[in-house]
Amino acid sequence: AGAPTGTGYPGGGHQGVPAAPTAPRIPATGEMLGPFQLGDSLGHGGFAHVYRATGQGGEVALKVLTNTEAGSLDRFIGEAALLERLAGRGFPQLVAAGLSDPTPWFAMELVPGPTLSQRLAANGPLPVHEVLRVADDVLDALAVLQEEHFLHRDVKPANIIAAPDRYVLIDLGIAKGHGTTTSTHAAGTISYMAPELFVRKPHARSDVYSLGLLLIFLATGELPNDLNFAGRDLTAADVGPVDQRLLPLILAMTRHRPEDRPPLHNLSRTVAQLATDSARLDPALLAAAGATTIERGLVTEVLTGSAASATVAPTSVLASNPVQPGEPMTNLVYDQQLMGRLHQVHGDGFDGAAEEVISTYLAAVGPQRAGGRAPAAIKDYLWAAMRWAPAFTPEGYSDTFDGWAAYRQRHGLPLPGSPTTSVPRRQTTGTAQRVTSAQRMAPSAAQRVA
Repeated sequence: AGAPTGTGYPGGGHQGVPAAPTAPRIPATGEMLGPFQLGDSLGHGGFAHVYRATGQGGEVALKVLTNTEAGSLDRFIGEAALLERLAGRGFPQLVAAGLSDPTPWFAMELVPGPTLSQRLAANGPLPVHEVLRVADDVLDALAVLQEEHFLHRDVKPANIIAAPDRYVLIDLGIAKGHGTTTSTHAAGTISYMAPELFVRKPHARSDVYSLGLLLIFLATGELPNDLNFAGRDLTAADVGPVDQRLLPLILAMTRHRPEDRPPLHNLSRTVAQLATDSARLDPALLAAAGATTIERGLVTEVLTGSAASATVAPTSVLASNPVQPGEPMTNLVYDQQLMGRLHQVHGDGFDGAAEEVISTYLAAVGPQRAGGRAPAAIKDYLWAAMRWAPAFTPEGYSDTFDGWAAYRQRHGLPLPGSPTTSVPRRQTTGTAQRVTSAQRMAPSAAQRVA
């Protein structure tokens, strides 16, 4: 059978996202909205319906808000505004809108062709060269979206249209601006969601993971179950029988920790190399790279816009001298060595040790990373950014670095500065041996993040 000739436009219903409990008004075929007459339905969900419509000299895809829940209209208006800013670069072009009408709507370019879901259902998996074409076009679209400081959050076969000359990413219904507050529930299609999205911690490379799973589906015709719940990097055995030319790309894109995935521009270069000569593939492109210029800006927006400035304690110096976008210390969130150690500190209940951890770390990597901020301010900033509530220090220990070291030594846990070795349980009583500054958290040169 040939591929379907219809156009697929999901209307905002996403597996794993609760549908609105309200009873929305759903327009009927033949109804007029603005200058457009509604035709057949192209897609629908709990948030919106999409119709084929005619008017203003041609056919369009017209999206109608059908959810009356609080916040739905703002979200719908935001989607139309984002579509206009994207200006057809990898996405449908916005044509017109009636956002203040009794039934809000906006019209966009009707991209001809089936969705990738429809195409694979009709014809089976794609050949390698076509998988790479999809990857190339979707990476370009995601790069444009990232320039606008947004994540798509729902990259999947049903949201990509196979037009005759390109692949077009659609449905920005749950796209997230990096400077906006995090929703109260995970959003997206469960089988394609990046692990960090399940705990509502979107990352600049979350869409990379979803695209990696999409490539598995395109190459094999199926998606192995529960890959995003593995809790570790995927292996060739997890992925299944994909073409060996694609395997390194897929394994890099689906690394469990988002900061271990390659950035978009490196992935685009990898895809271009694979499309011409896989034997010349540069493996360095698939290694995790430091935060790009755009990503550093995104992290700054997230932490200063939706976390740190809103939740620091009134007694913090940040209350009167808030963090400004672009400050050097905002990039410390990408520093795996520091953040891993602070996570240990907080998890053990010794928030009071954080300032000394930060101070020791800055002494090792250079005070310029602090941008003039004191360790106390950096600690308050990172605690607010991670939304860490004050920890409860175990009874009998002081909430200090030495108290933390004593706690870890008493319980046979790795001491600060020795992340891969544990310490034998003490055989004597009394105060735990002090940990010298040489034993503390200072990273080796190989562990530092530039």
